[in-house]
Amino acid sequence: MDYNIEQKEKISVILPVYNGEKTLQRAIDSILNQSYKNLEVIIINNASIDKTQEIIENNKQKYKNIISIKNETNLGLQKSLNIGLNVAAGKYIARIDSDDEWVDVDKIKKQYSFFESNTECVLIGTNIISVEKDRTKKVFNPETDEKIRRKIIGRNCFAHSSVMFKKEVVKIIGGYSENDSEKHVEDYDLWLKIGSFGKMYNIQDFCVKYESGPESISNKNKNQQVKNHYLLVKKYFNIYRKNILINKFKNYLRYIYYIYIKK
Repeated sequence: MDYNIEQKEKISVILPVYNGEKTLQRAIDSILNQSYKNLEVIIINNASIDKTQEIIENNKQKYKNIISIKNETNLGLQKSLNIGLNVAAGKYIARIDSDDEWVDVDKIKKQYSFFESNTECVLIGTNIISVEKDRTKKVFNPETDEKIRRKIIGRNCFAHSSVMFKKEVVKIIGGYSENDSEKHVEDYDLWLKIGSFGKMYNIQDFCVKYESGPESISNKNKNQQVKNHYLLVKKYFNIYRKNILINKFKNYLRYIYYIYIKK
């Protein structure tokens, strides 16, 4: 993969935040430290009551590529994400949560290069480093489109803070669902929709440090998340079942070939 590809396309990074004074600066720094510099950083302050806005304003004074939006009332994550999408001017959208960070300075460059070389691709994630208290764990996500489709109906194959996707596709879909039935699984719902428009991929580098403790964004409201996850599986099973059955059939043919033909 040619990672020295010209940085001609603007990429929009969407960062929603609510009361993120403890971790927000770390997330912002990890964006601005990227080797790919043609970025706009859209920070949506979802009516925080701590020093979040002060941190945002301090960064805006130093960096021209930061766009700040402040919700006067707490609109929730789903609506805040769609506000960011509506403002975004980039061809591609990258996502990061305020309690996560990008630990590979070439993350955006790698994903952008893959997109430009694989035009059929619509969604790219990465492997992640999961952090809970003082414990870290490397999490591998399935790499190829075939492997992702085989597993995605059973589990979310993309960490939200790792993804980059094509804006034009998500605009067609209508952005993130704002329904209560997709609350806390709005990212998973979006990936399942995006999969109908092209191929998906996970770069096998560990580009993101992902907070997974009890106070992390991803682990709050866990009970509702599990319930809505189950509803998503029921909703999309028939769409992705074809891929599961096809892969099983391919494996069966491969078995027949090696057992009875290639002796």
